[in-house]
Amino acid sequence: MTDLLHHFHFQHSALRGELVQLSGSYTALLGTHDYPDIVKRQMGQALAAVALMTSTLKLFGSLILEVKGNGPLSLLMVECNDAGDMRGIAHYDDSLNTTNDITWGDLVGDGHCILTIDPNEGERYQGIVSLSGQSLSEVLTHYFAQSEQLPTRFWLFANEISAAGLLLQVLPGHDHEEKESEDWSRVVTLADTLVASELLGLEANTVLYRLYHDEQVLLLGQHELRFKCSCTRQRSANALRAIDAEELQDIANENGGFIDVNCQFCRNHYRFDAIDLAALHQPIDSSSSSLQ
Repeated sequence: MTDLLHHFHFQHSALRGELVQLSGSYTALLGTHDYPDIVKRQMGQALAAVALMTSTLKLFGSLILEVKGNGPLSLLMVECNDAGDMRGIAHYDDSLNTTNDITWGDLVGDGHCILTIDPNEGERYQGIVSLSGQSLSEVLTHYFAQSEQLPTRFWLFANEISAAGLLLQVLPGHDHEEKESEDWSRVVTLADTLVASELLGLEANTVLYRLYHDEQVLLLGQHELRFKCSCTRQRSANALRAIDAEELQDIANENGGFIDVNCQFCRNHYRFDAIDLAALHQPIDSSSSSLQ
């Protein structure tokens, strides 16, 4: 099943929306980790959220969403780039293996939500907001109100096999117009009637028709999404190259003569033996091929 993000616009108003439904990419990501069900659901919501936000930013690069707290779910990190490639990882306490029902506040504790824009060219930008609210949706709504000062709302749902999300937003430059405020209140009130079974189980067009059949909604296209990790052997080599040659050799000697680099996101495994390690700090010869 192809995972899609749908773009739409409310005609005669300065309001836009995004609707995303994830199945194959979500289950592929979960297949690399044995997460408890409660962590799976939070991962699904975060994946839906980062896909929605990446689309609105129209950047060439990646958007990284991190939830860091002192609760049993200490880290939730997801990433999506402009090509639609997504990945994610979670760190959690073993107590969650037997937990099915816990509030957002007790799950993540006190901490911060960090959004990092990592463009292919140019400098990184980070925005940080506290983990206040009763859900990830509320945290992100607060982020946009505080950092972007742009009316934005999220509806995020996930179970153990699929995830989905809806985003509504006032277009920049129109957030103080009275008519737009009335339109905004109306479309948000309608979206608040949405339930998980609808967004997770119905086709996107059906969901939008149920919500906004009395509105004039213009579909603006769709964007494919997939699980794909950006790790490569070359990137692993570059990371090792930053370590002093003697220290690399000491690490290898303690590990039977090689160093293993394991990707936390996708569990890919890259092994570097003595010849590989020696080559890392050799002058680059343009006539020879680099590590692949």
